[in-house]
Amino acid sequence: MTLPSSQPLFSVLIPAYGCPNVLPSTVRAWVDALKAWGVDRNDWEIILAPNPGGDETERVAHLLAENSFGSIRTAVCRRAGKGAALAAAFHESKGRVLFFSDSDQPYDLSFFSQAFRLMHARSRGPEPLEFVSGNRRLPESEFQLPMSVLPYTFFRHCLGVSFNALVRGVFGIRSRDTQAGAKVVSRRLAEVFFAVERCPTFFFDIELFLVSQRNGFRWVELPVTLRLLKDDSSVRFIRESVEAIRWLYRIKRNQLRGVYRSQSTPAVLDFDPSPQLHSSPGVLDAHASSVSSVMMDVLSARPPEVSP
Repeated sequence: MTLPSSQPLFSVLIPAYGCPNVLPSTVRAWVDALKAWGVDRNDWEIILAPNPGGDETERVAHLLAENSFGSIRTAVCRRAGKGAALAAAFHESKGRVLFFSDSDQPYDLSFFSQAFRLMHARSRGPEPLEFVSGNRRLPESEFQLPMSVLPYTFFRHCLGVSFNALVRGVFGIRSRDTQAGAKVVSRRLAEVFFAVERCPTFFFDIELFLVSQRNGFRWVELPVTLRLLKDDSSVRFIRESVEAIRWLYRIKRNQLRGVYRSQSTPAVLDFDPSPQLHSSPGVLDAHASSVSSVMMDVLSARPPEVSP
C-alpha cells in the first residue's frame, strides 16, 4: 500500500463506534462527494478512528482501509470518546483543511464544500477564517425527517437549546450550537487545539470554541441540512447529563487556569486549492456563486467574536 506523496488538501476525520452497518455508506458518500467536487484523488484522505473495545466497527474500518492505496486509513485510538478519536485521527492526517464528520453523517455534505469555499475566500485577508461550524439553530437550517421521529427530534432540540444557553453563560462562547457534528477547521487551528485538548468525550467541542476565541482564530457559523431517519443517537441523555456536569466543571477549571491559551501559534498555512480543483468542474465550483449570498448574510448577521 502506498501513501500519497504530497500533502493532501482535505482530511476527512471520522470517529466511529457502534456503527458497523452505517460506516461503509458514510465512507462511500464521502468518496462520491469528493469526486463530484472535482477533487483529485491525491488531494483527499479519509481517516477512520474506531474507538477501542473490540466493537465490530473496528474490523469494518480496517476492511474499508484495505486496498485504498492510502486514501482511506485508520487511526489507533487509545482512549474512548469522540474527542479522543478525533485527536487520534488528526495525528494520523496530513491535510491542510480538516473536515470533522460523524460516523452516521446526518448532515448534507454540501455544508463542507460551502465552508471550504468561504475559508478560501477569506484566507488572504489580514484575519483569515480558520474555523466554520454548522449551526442547527440558524433560520436557514433545515431538518428532513419522517413524522415518527418528530417527538424525539423536538426533545433533542429543547435539550440542545438549554445546554447551549448554559455553555454561553458559563464560558462566554457566542455559539448557539457548539455540538453540531459538522465542522471545518484549518490545520493551523487544529495543531493548537489538539495540543491543549483535555476532554475525550462529546464535550470536546466546547474546548474547540474556547481555543478559537482565546487565541484569536476567526470563526463563523453556517446553516446545515440535517436528515434524521430514526430516533436513535450515540448520545444517551441520562448518562451524558452526568458526564456533562463533570466535564463542564473540568473545562471551566481549565479555562480559568489558562489551559486553552497557546504559547505559540503556527505559521499561516496556504489554503490555495490544488490545480485539479481549479481545472475540474464540480460541486465546489457550482456552489461558488449560490453560496456567497447566504454565507455573507450569515457573516454580517452573526460576526465571529473572539476574546482578546
